[in-house]
Amino acid sequence: MPVINHESRVYHTWVNGNEHFYYDGVREVVLRPGPKTVMTFNKEYQIAYNCLLHIQGGITRHEEEGTNVFDKYPTMTVFVDDSNITLERIKIPAGVALIELADLRSRYLKGLKSKDKSVRGYAAFFLAEVDVYSESNVLAIVTLLDQEDMWVRLMAANSLSRFGRKAETALPALKRGLQDGNERIRNRFRETIEKIEIAKDTIEAEQKHNQILKKISQFLKSHYKEKSESNTELKEKSAQKTVDTKKREPIYDPNADAGKQISDAIAKVKKENKHVLIVYGGNWCGWCYKLHDCFNQNADIRKLLKYEYELVMVDINANENLPKRFNAKPVGYPYLTVLDSEGKVLINQRTEPFEEGKAHDPKKVYAFLYKFKPKHLNAERVYRQALALAQKENKRVFLQFGAPWCGWCHRLEDFLAESQIAKIMAQDYILVKIDLDRMAGAEAIDKRIRKQGGGIPWHAILDAEGRVLITSDGPKGNIGYPVKPAEIAHFIHMIKETSRNITTEQICTVQEILSQQQKK
Repeated sequence: MPVINHESRVYHTWVNGNEHFYYDGVREVVLRPGPKTVMTFNKEYQIAYNCLLHIQGGITRHEEEGTNVFDKYPTMTVFVDDSNITLERIKIPAGVALIELADLRSRYLKGLKSKDKSVRGYAAFFLAEVDVYSESNVLAIVTLLDQEDMWVRLMAANSLSRFGRKAETALPALKRGLQDGNERIRNRFRETIEKIEIAKDTIEAEQKHNQILKKISQFLKSHYKEKSESNTELKEKSAQKTVDTKKREPIYDPNADAGKQISDAIAKVKKENKHVLIVYGGNWCGWCYKLHDCFNQNADIRKLLKYEYELVMVDINANENLPKRFNAKPVGYPYLTVLDSEGKVLINQRTEPFEEGKAHDPKKVYAFLYKFKPKHLNAERVYRQALALAQKENKRVFLQFGAPWCGWCHRLEDFLAESQIAKIMAQDYILVKIDLDRMAGAEAIDKRIRKQGGGIPWHAILDAEGRVLITSDGPKGNIGYPVKPAEIAHFIHMIKETSRNITTEQICTVQEILSQQQKK
């Protein structure tokens, strides 16, 4: 690296007849699993190598949106292995941006959508080149097989052949191409099918590849922690030659158990009559940040999400196979999946249609979210169903009034949903919530049950006939979510006065848990 970046080094080359170009040092360093091999010019044998310096020039500089697939600046690729080039030996000079496969993948996925056919074709080629073990890359390239341009289709088919057995999901689309009227298409598709079907097992190589990828990811995390700069910031400095002092907090957690997060979200929306919105992407994805900003900065969208959805952000690099659970085939990020309150897929949606210039159009985003929001429940029907269930099971009704904007309402709901508390309360009560903002006729029930006005959350315990036995209106007014000692005392009083099966020991447990939360 010091030699390559030395100020005395000026590179000259011959391109397209007679062209010269120069550079002022490496701007980007790509870390990838290695080593790589290249065939000699006489095709006699292959050479293994660990470093590749790419300086773009000539015709590629004039490609429309060419920087989506071609390196915009001099780029050094280091192929990391366990022998010649180890991460411990790598030192990165100041001002150089570190790039990993996820960054390249994002660049090439964007290239697949280019209006320029050359960019689309080369994007498929490079997408296959960076990671032949990624099924997501296969699915992205398959979308080019049905395009009108013959060259793009040929490039896509050729790229798929490099994936071996990983490209088996592309076989149906390739076999459809065997009926094409163009002989070159038929021949290329047939060759690709044969290569996929006879490909050898690459499990061992894939495991080694993934192990090195994990090490690279850990190395990058450690590197940027030491430098106190994010990968995104450094790339922006490299491309723009400016220092952006605004730091972006990560919006995706690669260490999170995304599967569990989705399962928990489904359980929550089932109780609240909401839907789950899954947003696949990563902290390397600029458009993911743009959509996240659209979610948070537009008041109408922000309210719609709060009222109607449970949002789950899924890091796609850490959860590459998770979309299959919902029959999703992400092509470009961010990518959305909407689930209903039972966990059933309502739609898998690309976000490109929402784009307008350099951002997402809030009107298009809002229209999509509004279209797939849940239908609002009728409060009277919900209330009557709770009473009927209480009669059937010989229990009381724990009736609570709340709204999506109410933080204390959510704290009460979370408390009642805790496994230990839920198990205790279920012995004597049917828990039901009336959402004052999202249920038709909610205000009528509120006025009927609560004789005097007041804040929320407000709750009451009723018998199976609908008669009010006791309410959250204590000596000093509505206790809401009980935090203060007097509020906790009144909540415990409500349980003691109306429960029939809850033991004294269990009531003490409820009181203890509330007291512990008071200290937080």
